[in-house]
Amino acid sequence: MVNKRAESTQENSLPRWSIVGAFGSALAATACCLGPLLLVSMGIGGAWVSQLSLLERFSPLFMGAAILSIGLGFYRVYFKKKEACQEGSVCANPRTPKMTKTALWFSAMLVGLILAGPYLAPVVLANGQAHQTPSASDTQAVFQLEGMTCSACTVTVQKSLLNLDGISQAKVSLDPPQAIVTYNAEKVSPEKIMKATQEAGYPSSLLAGTKNE
Repeated sequence: MVNKRAESTQENSLPRWSIVGAFGSALAATACCLGPLLLVSMGIGGAWVSQLSLLERFSPLFMGAAILSIGLGFYRVYFKKKEACQEGSVCANPRTPKMTKTALWFSAMLVGLILAGPYLAPVVLANGQAHQTPSASDTQAVFQLEGMTCSACTVTVQKSLLNLDGISQAKVSLDPPQAIVTYNAEKVSPEKIMKATQEAGYPSSLLAGTKNE
């Protein structure tokens, strides 16, 4: 009876581990895009932030692991044939299956939102272009960006630029991967702009710069 009770308890703990694995994998899958965005939004930067972008190559693997983990949880709860529960075991409680299913569905929705985060970020955060009204003496420059893989990357770069004093506008696009920046040359230089994108995880180079008339 003890062995059967242990098996029953283990059977009911499997969805929990599936949920934990799905959350962990989903966070790892989106860390390359949402990680820098979150840190830049909090005003945190530095060369180490750019290391998060290196996780991008593993993103499909983590995404697959997240989907597989949550799928295993559904399989265990809905499809796997269970042996009769012993009296006093976890699965013998009529509330347990309902609570497990509720937690599983809620977790699946959260995991889905996390995985969709890089694509929803520009919509939720309203990737605007203007920070303040540019003056006639401002300079406009175009910077080519490297390492951007999703729409969330454009928001990260834009926020890193608008955090700099002297930048009035920043328009960032994924295709082509570039930033059109309007700035006060007396307050900020192209070198500082390139350093800001570098520390956000996306190196840049100056393509062109013109004086606004």
